[in-house]
Amino acid sequence: MRKTTILTILDGWGIGKKDQNNPIYSQDLKTLKYIESHYPSGALQASGIAVGLPWEERGSSEISHLILGAGRTIYQPYPKISLSIKDGSFFKNEKIQKSIQHVKQNNSVLNIVGLLSYANNESSLFHLNALITLAKNENIPFNLHLFLDGQDSPPQSALDLIEQLPKENITSLSGRYYSMDEDEKWDRIEKCYKVLTGQIPNLIDPRQHLLNSYQRNITDNQINPTLTGPTLRPIKDNDAVIFFNFREDSSWEIVAPFINSSLTNIKSIKLNNVLISTFTRYRYEFKTEVLFENEIVKNTLSQTLSIHNKTQLKISETLRYAQITY
Repeated sequence: MRKTTILTILDGWGIGKKDQNNPIYSQDLKTLKYIESHYPSGALQASGIAVGLPWEERGSSEISHLILGAGRTIYQPYPKISLSIKDGSFFKNEKIQKSIQHVKQNNSVLNIVGLLSYANNESSLFHLNALITLAKNENIPFNLHLFLDGQDSPPQSALDLIEQLPKENITSLSGRYYSMDEDEKWDRIEKCYKVLTGQIPNLIDPRQHLLNSYQRNITDNQINPTLTGPTLRPIKDNDAVIFFNFREDSSWEIVAPFINSSLTNIKSIKLNNVLISTFTRYRYEFKTEVLFENEIVKNTLSQTLSIHNKTQLKISETLRYAQITY
């Protein structure tokens, strides 16, 4: 008799305190209670060192799916990159130095692009500051094109965060709703892309832009993409661009039009001699410089089942389709 095994993942479901502040505990979950009382059950840690992150650092959906499929701890890009900064190897990284030399040889600008957030799920403020330090030490001009969080950070935290950065280098702001779409809603990505490439003229102070948006109840993740600050300089010919987000599923779409990828229907403008680099490999088919290569995870659950000729059916919403392949 053929047997069917079902692995069901309740995304975002966790074990919390047993009080009325916990909506899961406050409900009468008959099916789950029955399963717990009639079958073996236990708890797995989904954060910190158990999933390859620093102690007490919370995990993410992508990381948890990966660890579940691998069946072992996989060290994540965030601590890897952070350690390289602490031991100094980050600043000597061959691919990073390639961007530095590109700017110097072409008398151009280093564009640093990514999410500004207190959280470390998609990017890290520590990593951003390391890039800023490097650019200053190398005495090269640089611009900051910042995506604003409002999901993993408080909804109006960008105002405080930009105060920690050199204001004269903040060149564009965009809510992550536009810049970090995960569902191929290309109309959102296009709006951010046009600002990054100077196709939409905007002249506004970054702080004032945030204050004006907050007054209209528009929080960080929905901030309208705009060029800001004293330079108002978009990405141009001969520039170098470093995308410093390390989580790929929410980062690849904004890179696609810069490399004329067939995956997007956004009409790219022609930029000559622009060096595109990403902190991690966003897509294997992307021809970009990758500063920190992803670890190739072998012997995953899906791979093992396939080797043993087991039929697999995977069902997911589009936001999670890649993660259930682990």
